[in-house]
Amino acid sequence: MIDDRRSATWLDAELTRREDAESRMSAALLDLERHPGHVLLSDGTPTGTTGRRWAVAREALSGLWRDFAAYRSIVRAARAVRERRGRPGERELAELHRLLVEPSVEIARTAVALPERGLTGAPERVEVIALDGLAERMERAFAEVSRLAVEADAAHTAFLGELVPVLERLTEARRRAAALGIGPGDAETTTLADLDDRAAALHRLAATDPLARDAGTPAVELAALATGTRELADRLDRLVAQRDRWDADVHAARRALAELGRLRAEAEDALARAAELVAGPLPELPADERAALRAALDRVERASGWPVRAAGLTGLQVALAAAADGLRTAHRLAAGLLERRDELRGRFSAFAARAARLGRAEDPEVLELDERLRRLLWTTPCDLVAATQALAAYRRHLAPAAGQPGMSRTASEEVDAP
Repeated sequence: MIDDRRSATWLDAELTRREDAESRMSAALLDLERHPGHVLLSDGTPTGTTGRRWAVAREALSGLWRDFAAYRSIVRAARAVRERRGRPGERELAELHRLLVEPSVEIARTAVALPERGLTGAPERVEVIALDGLAERMERAFAEVSRLAVEADAAHTAFLGELVPVLERLTEARRRAAALGIGPGDAETTTLADLDDRAAALHRLAATDPLARDAGTPAVELAALATGTRELADRLDRLVAQRDRWDADVHAARRALAELGRLRAEAEDALARAAELVAGPLPELPADERAALRAALDRVERASGWPVRAAGLTGLQVALAAAADGLRTAHRLAAGLLERRDELRGRFSAFAARAARLGRAEDPEVLELDERLRRLLWTTPCDLVAATQALAAYRRHLAPAAGQPGMSRTASEEVDAP
């Protein structure tokens, strides 16, 4: 039976098929070289996970190009044999069959150890492969390299997609810092420099080890960078807002400082009246901080740089509010003493009325307590502690009557009520 693969027709078709395959291989290899992932890997210096995988793929790629050169050399040699004569003879057909079908491509040479080769053995072991096997080997290498190129490009694109918005916010933060006149001595400058360094490191990582993104660490660092950038942007936004309302805030601080004078006067009046009308310990009047606060306001207005001015004004606003609260508290406590006296007077009147309803108003004990309470509550200064104790005794003295036979439930409840 005649082997069709040795016929001129089959060998011509096989040569044409191999030439077409060579053309497609060449195009695919050029596409691979132009692929963004291959450019990223080959033009840079991959590190980490990407570097380790690229080292393996780069060896495969080098072998792929060597195999392609060998493939092309065999195909061109076969074309040269075919073009010797219009109709190939037996010699040409045998040569074409050897090149296109038989193992004709040398892919490796291995030295043979002396004990293994013997006296007459070859010093080298030559490994050859047919074009079909060579093509399959190239397909595997191409798949490995192209898969890594596509993966690296996708990871790099995703990495930048997450990083670029943060970089844009950093650029905007630098613009705002410049507009605010923030200089080397300001904390915002140090923060911005730190964020820039971290962003640059992530940008380098995106280029040199994009596959590290899948490991998780860059994601954590990127999230921290985004948080730091957002916090700085918020801080700069607040500075811008404080700059824009600066005149109004300073004017409000002046009003608050003037208001402290009114609050102090009211607290002093309340404390003086309480001292006159009530005996016992009185609330203390807070120290007068107006001079110190006025000096602080002057320093704020003279300060240079918005971070310093804003921090100074914020601290001043807090101090002004605290001083006002202290004076309001002193006023409230002083007024509360007088309110307590009035409350005790009202409670005494209510108990006296109940004593009359219960028929106890002329009891000697009730008359004695009644006289004592009137003396305590209507004598200046009023001893609130003693009055409170006497009123409690008054209430206790009326309480036994609630348990007497014949007393109505209503009368009993009146005694127990405050």
